[in-house]
Amino acid sequence: MEGFEDLEATGYNVQLAYTLTGESRSYKLDGGKFDKIKPENKRTGAWESSTASTTSPSTRPVSPRAVMSVRWTAQKPVPRPTPSV
Repeated sequence: MEGFEDLEATGYNVQLAYTLTGESRSYKLDGGKFDKIKPENKRTGAWESSTASTTSPSTRPVSPRAVMSVRWTAQKPVPRPTPSV
């Protein structure tokens, strides 16, 4: 394509997570990813705090983006509410 022969892009993504209730995630070698958290306490579930930072290529100057989150994992899946008709 004309105009794209010298296209070059760089970027990064970094994520850090800490489980507040002491659980850990195992790493699956066959899929190359971390497994889900399995809560140890059936009453409180598991709480995790995380932050991520990323930059991505664009036609404008690269601007970093940051996200912070807190996640709660229940012992069993929480059922979705059924819509009333």
